[in-house]
Order: sequence, then structure tokens, then C-alpha cells
Amino acid sequence: MGCGWAFRSAAWLADATAEPLAQGRDLHRALRDYRRAHRFIDTYDALGRREALARPPSWLQRAIRAAAVSEPDISRRLAAFAMRAAPPSVLLNPKVMIRAAVGSRAPGPWGRRPAAAPDPSGRA
Repeated sequence: MGCGWAFRSAAWLADATAEPLAQGRDLHRALRDYRRAHRFIDTYDALGRREALARPPSWLQRAIRAAAVSEPDISRRLAAFAMRAAPPSVLLNPKVMIRAAVGSRAPGPWGRRPAAAPDPSGRA
């Protein structure tokens, strides 16, 4: 992952500075635009560091994954996020979080809990 980010960052830097350098213009604005684009990597890096701790998924992660199975929009958003083709805000926004929580069966503050299994003894 780190090498991929390094190449992507280098491409963004080249894209941001090539034209101003070729035209002899000041790089201040180009470098500001590059820093803005680089925040995309910083956000993913922060999320990746949390994932690397190998903790169980949160209720929100479970809700989004469960909802992605039956909701095409959430599925597309999850795929774009996983491919690093879209910022985390594609999933981590109130609209999607509520839709995922309501549409999933993941336990959590807003998610529905699965129905309890019947008592094998026959008692209610």
C-alpha cells in the first residue's frame, strides 16, 4: 500500500507542478493544490492505521458491509472506497451511515438485531 501511495503522490506532484514549471510561473498555488490532493492519502492512511490494529469491526463497519449485499448504491460506494478511487466520505457521511444502519441486520445503535434463535427446549 505504501508504495502505491508514493507513486500516486508523485504523480499528483508532477501533475500539479509541470505546467507552472514549464511556463516559469510561481509554484505556490500548484503546491497548495498538491497539498489539498494529498489530504486524500492522509485520510486513508489514518483509517488504514486503525484497521492494522486488527480489532473487530465496529457496528458501523458491519452495517455498511451487510447493507452492501442488498443495496447497490452502498455496494458501489464500498467498492470505490476499497479501491481508493473515492474519498472515505463516500461512505462516512450521515446519509449513507443511516441507510446502512437501517438497511442492515448488524447490531448497533440504529441497526436491527437479528431475531433470537428459538429455545431448543421448547420453552418460550
